[in-house]
Amino acid sequence: MNLAQLWREHWGRILAVTVGLGVLGVLPLVPDAAGENVVHNWTALVPPVVAIVLALATRKLLPSLGIAVVIGAFLHHGLLDAVPFGLRDYAWKNATSAWHLYIMGFTAALLGMVQVIARSGGTHGIVDSVKGWIKSGRREGQSKLEKGPHRI
Repeated sequence: MNLAQLWREHWGRILAVTVGLGVLGVLPLVPDAAGENVVHNWTALVPPVVAIVLALATRKLLPSLGIAVVIGAFLHHGLLDAVPFGLRDYAWKNATSAWHLYIMGFTAALLGMVQVIARSGGTHGIVDSVKGWIKSGRREGQSKLEKGPHRI
């Protein structure tokens, strides 16, 4: 695979990684802002930027979010304390919080409903009804309806 073909096939991923690395390179230059009760630091922006860049580059959402959480734990607690305090602060507290359990239950129910609709042919019916509006190959590519529902 030559460089031109690589660029044509993966230009979006290459651009996302380049912009993300540029943003990560500029973040240390952002001045810290201190308020009465809040101290902000540029390191707070590193995990979201890493998650976005990894998700765009790899097209895998959950591993990208997991890596961003681990990086956030390392930045917040330090290298040695990241695992015990990170598990306590991010995993245990969220798993025992009633609000977070409601959100996880709702998300699981919503994903289950989407899967039932997709497996029963509901999304294919929508695609078949929209196919009449598509007049050209370019418009078909823009709609991306042929691929079916997006999955994580």
